[in-house]
This record gives sequence, C-alpha cells and structure tokens, in this order.
Amino acid sequence: MAEAGIAVQRAGTAQIVSTAGPIGGWNTRDAIDGMAAEDAIQLDNLFPAVGKCELRGGYEDYVSSGIGSDNVETLGTLVVGSTEHFWCATDAKIYEITNGGSPADRTGAATITVDRWQWTVFADSTAPTAPTLLLVNGTDQPLKWTGSGNVASWSPTGPTVTSLIGVHVFKNRVYAWEKSGRDFWFGALGAIPGSMTRFPLSGIRGAQGNLLFMATWTRDGGAGPDDYAVFVTDAGTVIVYAGTDPSNAAAWSLVGVYQIPRPLGIRAWANVLGDLLIATESDYVLLSEALAKAGVMTEATKMAGAITAAAALYRSNYGWQVLVHPRGQKIICNVPLQTNAQYHQHVINTQTRAGCRFTGWDFRCFAVFNGNLYGGGTGKVYRCDEGRVDDATGAAVAIQVRAKQAFTAMGAPGHVKRVTAVRPLLRVSETLTATYTLAVDYADKDGVTVASSGSASSSPAWDDPLWDVAYWSLEAQAAVQRKWRMLGGRGAAFSVGITVDIKNQALEWLSTDYLVEAAGRI
Repeated sequence: MAEAGIAVQRAGTAQIVSTAGPIGGWNTRDAIDGMAAEDAIQLDNLFPAVGKCELRGGYEDYVSSGIGSDNVETLGTLVVGSTEHFWCATDAKIYEITNGGSPADRTGAATITVDRWQWTVFADSTAPTAPTLLLVNGTDQPLKWTGSGNVASWSPTGPTVTSLIGVHVFKNRVYAWEKSGRDFWFGALGAIPGSMTRFPLSGIRGAQGNLLFMATWTRDGGAGPDDYAVFVTDAGTVIVYAGTDPSNAAAWSLVGVYQIPRPLGIRAWANVLGDLLIATESDYVLLSEALAKAGVMTEATKMAGAITAAAALYRSNYGWQVLVHPRGQKIICNVPLQTNAQYHQHVINTQTRAGCRFTGWDFRCFAVFNGNLYGGGTGKVYRCDEGRVDDATGAAVAIQVRAKQAFTAMGAPGHVKRVTAVRPLLRVSETLTATYTLAVDYADKDGVTVASSGSASSSPAWDDPLWDVAYWSLEAQAAVQRKWRMLGGRGAAFSVGITVDIKNQALEWLSTDYLVEAAGRI
C-alpha cells in the first residue's frame, strides 16, 4: 500500500515509484524522517507554485544612476488619480523614481539624516482626490508629499515630532507613535493633523514593551465595520481595539490583549488577504489564528525552523521586512544577514503556504510599484522577479538552485529497497546541465556545482512582449526532460537533489520517479 502521493507501476522486473516534485515547500519544522514526500529539505531559488516548483525570476537595473552611491533604505509609492508615483530614500534625500531612467530630487529644503522612513497615505476630507504621503523616521522632521514638487515639513502638535517613528491610517484618522513608548497619538477625523491627542496604551494591564507598529485587521476581507485597530509592541503584546474615535469611550472599545512571540522589526508584517501576517522570532504568525487561540501557538508552520534560526542569528540587524507581491503570488520576508550588505528571503506561496528561500537578492528593502517587485541596493534600484538571470552590473549572474526533496520510504518504512535510477521530471528551455544526487536513509548529500546557460538572445526584453506569449509562458519554448539518471542505492528511504547555477533558462520541477527493483512489498 503506497503512502499518500505515491504512485507505483510495473516496469519489467522493477517498479517505477512516482511522487510529486517538492511542491510542499521547504520544511524546517518536521524531523527529516517525518516529512511528506512532496516536501523539501532544502529549496533555494525554486518557488513552490501550484503543481510545480519553478525557478525564481532574476533582476535587472531600474535606477542605475542619479541617486547617489548610498544604500537605498526605503521604497514607497503614492497613487494620485490614475498616476502611481514611485519614490526612494537614500543618501539623505528623497527621490522620485517613477521614471526609472530620470530620477528627480524631491528633497527641497528638508534636512534628512536617516533614510529609514515609515510612511502612509491619507487624503484630507477637504481634498479627497489629492492624497498625501506622510513620512516619519524617529529622528528628522516628519515630511509630507503630494506627488508634485518637493517634500514639505509636516508639523503636528502634541507629540515630539522628531521622535515619531511610525504612522498609520485607520478609519479616516491618522495615528502616529513615538519611539521608546507605548502610547499613540491620533488626529481629527478626516484631517491631516494639526493637533494630535495622546492615547495611553501604557495603562493597559498586562501589556509590555514599546509600541512597534500599528496595523488594520479585518474579519470580513475588506474595509468596513469589522475592521480592528491592532497595536503590536516589540515584546509581542498585541492590543486590539474596535471603534472609530479613541476620544469617545462609546465609540472605542478594547477587544483584547494577547501575547505572541516577539516581532522582528517595524516592517516585519503585512496585510495578507484581509489577515495580518507577522514575522516573529518563533514563526510566521497569522493574527486571526493567533487570536482564535488566545495567542497560544499550537501549530507551527513549515517555515518555523527557518525563521527561528534566522532570528537567533540576525534579530538585531536592520532590514526585516514582510510584503506581498500579488502578481507573483508571493509573501516575501527580507532576512538581513548583514545590514546593508547581505540578505536572503523567505518566500511563501499565498495560495498553498508552501515556502522556499531566495538567495542572491542582496536588497535593503522592497516595494511593489505598478504590480512589479522592486528592491533597493547601493545607489541603485532593481526590478525583481523578472527574466532568467541576475543582472546587477550589466554582467549576467547565474541563479543558484540548491534543492533536496524530502525522503520517501515509498509506502514501506523500514523495508529495504534498491533504487537503480531516478528521473526528476523537469520542464526546461534548452538543454539543462545539472548535478543530480540520490541520498539514502536520511544521509545528507550535496551535489557538485555545475553551470547551465541558455541563449540570452532567446529571452525578450522585459515588458516588450505580450503576457503569456514570450518566456513567461514555458509552453511556448520549454520541453519536458524525462531522462533517467543512473543513480543507485540500497536502503529504506531515498531523496533526490538537484544542484545547478543556471542562467537564461527556464526550469520547472514537476515530479520525481524512482526505478526500484521488485523485492517484496514496497
């Protein structure tokens, strides 16, 4: 009797045992002998899409000059009417980069010393079609920008404005908070503050830590009466309020106070399909699930081991950021291995929750502009998840694929089998050169790194062809590779791995076949 997801067929005196490719994603939660066959022990730069694992996109220059040579530490957008503006903070300046080839300095008379801005967009009720970008960084004078001309000072009264580290909009009010405190400030309904009023979260019984970020959590998947204001501290206290007016007890009520593992930074969260996802030192936490269990985390995600290990090593580094890349159906968490130098990303499929790791994207921050993903580098901004090669300097750099599928006992744990060949079913463009490995009985086995390169000329320029016509559509030029690999071993459980540095080629891993000698029940 085969285990779930395993198919067995006769092939002469042997049997072909088949399983899906590693579409269950990178499993860092379970023991190596307790994973599903479609999980992965390692999955670098192969994204677990629906029914397949596919090579991540590459990146290319978007802004290559004109913004100085410092680290781009904030990327953001502002939509005014039908125009979406794109901006970045770097080199103590604010640049508009809507037209990537022609950055415009929007700093004006502002004095900027810190490029790590938090921001929100708010439209004053007196000018509902003219939204304004509001920016704070905890050190400099807060700024505002309408999408034309230069940024200007924003000077609300009440808080110490140069201490404002966060800003958020909830039910047509602007909220802000200072660093090193738990209270928040709120403005008048429908107005860019002016005067702001303090609300004492410091008086909430059981709350600990300083206010790290504020977010909106919805129970109905949209904006409406079921929206809650969520305040999260750096100690992991989650304070949830319902209502519209913090100054009126009849219109502002405490829903509850909960405890989750400590969040990993002021940007380490994102709204995902109406829910709130928070990257914490123990796991990725969905607020709806955490609150349903009174903050007690009873079931870890498959990425729990990865983020726990990363938090232990890199928690104090700046650059943790969670965002959603809707077109790519990806949740991306930027993990700062070395601030302003080295990063990797935990990437989760928004449909299946299967995850993987991206390497080679050393970006300080991310943003989505006009549906596309962008990353900030040193004096540059890059368009990401595009094409089939990493291209930071004009020279094509290969994408490093390192993948090891989970071990399978082929439905017969503890029974000795003999595998004589393996066949990862791949869909590739042009001939793929890779190293294939077969590990036996939970041993770790690395492949020798080899290079595989396709024809750069066969990949059209970004955004020139129609969607689903050129290389986005593998069906147009990719072929299924069905070659058996003469790798053998004797044991109870087996794992296939693929190692390749690939450029200018498409790659999908669809399924995995094992050729097994008939030796009793398998």
